[in-house]
Amino acid sequence: IVGLGIGYVFTFLVTRNYGAECWGIFSISYSALAFANLVGRFGLDTSLVKYVAEYMAKNNEEAVKALYKRVFIFILPISLFLSIVMYFSSPLISEKIFHKIHLIPYLKLISFGFVPMVILFINSSFLRGLKDIKAHIFTQYISNFLFALIIFEGLYLFDFGQMSAVLSFVLGIILSCLLSFVNITKW
Repeated sequence: IVGLGIGYVFTFLVTRNYGAECWGIFSISYSALAFANLVGRFGLDTSLVKYVAEYMAKNNEEAVKALYKRVFIFILPISLFLSIVMYFSSPLISEKIFHKIHLIPYLKLISFGFVPMVILFINSSFLRGLKDIKAHIFTQYISNFLFALIIFEGLYLFDFGQMSAVLSFVLGIILSCLLSFVNITKW
């Protein structure tokens, strides 16, 4: 509920400060990122929850660490490759799918959030498998929009224009990703 509330406040501030057109641009950019993120995780986040919980139930911490490492080593180069593809195909996506050429810079910018978002979901699932539900919920549902909201307010002061919504969200994802590593290293 907290995450939804923060997301609503973010929506309100973006539309109040830059209008519905800016929110539309953000929504399209976010949708492209969410779709790519879904593909880029290969379902490994769901599998990670299952196997981490299973190995922890057997007190096999070495297997948990090895699994996390294998998933991370597998997912990182693939997500990096997909991020690069997303960046360079932004003109194609803008023109052929959305028929809106002005989306190119926004889709290019949101592509920088792809790798951190995939890692964020992987780390969040790992925390869920460890039964660290508070860290999982904060990481997956609250931190993105919380950091984006704070950054958005800062960017508004410097008048980044309509780019503020996408830029603040990408920076929020990066901060959330970094914070998720802090939670992982506690384990």
